Amino acid sequence: MPPATHDTLSPAPNGVQTPAPSDAADTPPIARQIFIHQPNRKFVRVLVLTETTVRLFHFDRSGGTYAPDINIHKDPYTFVRLVVGLNSLLESAIGFDVSIKWTIEDGRKVGGTLTTLKKDEMEIKYNLSKVDPVITFFDIRGRGTQCWSVFDPTTGDKLLVKDSWTADDRVPEYEHLEELKGVQGVAQMLSFEPNRGETKDFRATLSTSHHDFQNRIAIRIVMSSYGESIENFRSPTELLCALRDAIKGHMNLYKTQRLHRDVTIHNVLLGKKPDGSDPDPGYCGILIDLYMAIESKRLTLSAEQRAGSRLFLSVALLKSCKDPVDNEDDDDDEDDEEEDEEEQLLRLPHDHLDDLEAFLYIYIYIIHVYDASGASYSVPAPVLPILEI
Repeated sequence: MPPATHDTLSPAPNGVQTPAPSDAADTPPIARQIFIHQPNRKFVRVLVLTETTVRLFHFDRSGGTYAPDINIHKDPYTFVRLVVGLNSLLESAIGFDVSIKWTIEDGRKVGGTLTTLKKDEMEIKYNLSKVDPVITFFDIRGRGTQCWSVFDPTTGDKLLVKDSWTADDRVPEYEHLEELKGVQGVAQMLSFEPNRGETKDFRATLSTSHHDFQNRIAIRIVMSSYGESIENFRSPTELLCALRDAIKGHMNLYKTQRLHRDVTIHNVLLGKKPDGSDPDPGYCGILIDLYMAIESKRLTLSAEQRAGSRLFLSVALLKSCKDPVDNEDDDDDEDDEEEDEEEQLLRLPHDHLDDLEAFLYIYIYIIHVYDASGASYSVPAPVLPILEI
């Protein structure tokens, strides 16, 4: 059975290693579209019905799993229970995050609210400035990050609310941000809401014991709002100032004994005050997303695999990511051992120089894809797959 990803499934919750059902290939794309079009989903359940059987599929940010076939003629009671359960009027029971609500007019979303906790743990309701997330990721399995633009009901300032699912063996992002208050060039957190749910609670107990399963915990962070990602610059001066201040922010982060480890074009923002005015000097570029960050004194790392684009990874990290090549020729055993030793030498730990190299690649990417005014060049079709981020 292949590892469970956004397009594969774990075995049935009874723990028995059985081949994936023939209908398994059709359900992940359906679940993925549901997650995309209903961004306040915690999980999705799908029924696949034939003339004789029904099967339940479950998807959450830990991947997918499926139940055994049920004969609808021999066990109609269970079939009816499944149908009624998936049509429940209790939104939380069918996978919705009820803290996000929309106002519907003529079948369309025209507004909405997001309810969370303030620093004093009192409930607060923000108005959504946009009905859809301003940042979203489309894979089922993983962080499932959704960022919402909201207005503070008291000050009217625009804020950013980040929902994500953190691997349970990783230091939550809010712990890093709590220690980085006042650090120039790094995103500033206003409040957070920990442990908003765990994927293990959505599943049968036996399915969480499978070796492919990794529990994830939902967290919500409210942050100051900034500008768009750095690729939306409008002048060379704005671009270079943003890069300079983001690199300085990385230096300030490093001085706190923390390493970012995920410097990409999406994680460097143009500075902007909450009221939309130009930033103060030193805040032209902001480094965000400390999900992959670690403290330099930490001795163990999360078992979660690195995901996303490799376009901005350093050469050393790319070589460390290289998959080993099996060589079945017995005469080359000695050469294989030498290659293995060389490969081990290349597997260096991620350090601050790798992050600085990522900033260089961001700059190189931008000057090859955009002109001085920020307008994009016409990129030849054969080059597009290389530049996908």
